Amino acid sequence: DNGSTQANEISEHTTFRSEENTYYGGGLNIIFSVMLENTQYDSLMVFNNDVIVHPYRFISTFRERLFDENYHILSPSVLQPEEGQCFWPQMHNWGSSSPRQVKWVDFMCPIIKRELVGKINQYDDTLIYGWGQDVYSGIICEQNFWKVGVLDTLTVIHLSAQTYKDSKSDINHSEYSQRATQGMYTFFHKNNLLDTMQQFRDWAQKYKYAN
Repeated sequence: DNGSTQANEISEHTTFRSEENTYYGGGLNIIFSVMLENTQYDSLMVFNNDVIVHPYRFISTFRERLFDENYHILSPSVLQPEEGQCFWPQMHNWGSSSPRQVKWVDFMCPIIKRELVGKINQYDDTLIYGWGQDVYSGIICEQNFWKVGVLDTLTVIHLSAQTYKDSKSDINHSEYSQRATQGMYTFFHKNNLLDTMQQFRDWAQKYKYAN
């Protein structure tokens, strides 16, 4: 649980709780730390708190495909209950029966191999609001010749910014977007990756799948 303030908002299944809201990026860093401190974990799957999943063999299937087909990041395709759908077309469901190899995935529900977590260790604090980790992880995978993919045979529904729509955050959606954008550009600029980041985002906006 990432900083819930009301007892009735805290899931009975919570195994770790942060007293303060560390936002998506801070939450990822906490998860990465816990994983790297415990050698029994070979992968982790991160769920945004506004995704809907049918759980039947969901995680076990992703683990099988992750390791059997040698991916370092694998994501379900994503549907949104609105006309626009996900902004990034590589996340749409293109009807492929096997994972589609892509440059990066939007981090709504990725499963990530331990080797990549160890390589990253912690995301920079400028990415605390959660924009940029996904592209950066894709860049790291490309640099190490590791595969990233989307699996169309399993799909999640993403409600999109539901935390802010429900006024459950300490900042509104507009302020969050401004902080997230500024942090992302600051990070990629100071690491001399701004052009690479833009290339990855341009690729995603133009993505089309043809088998």
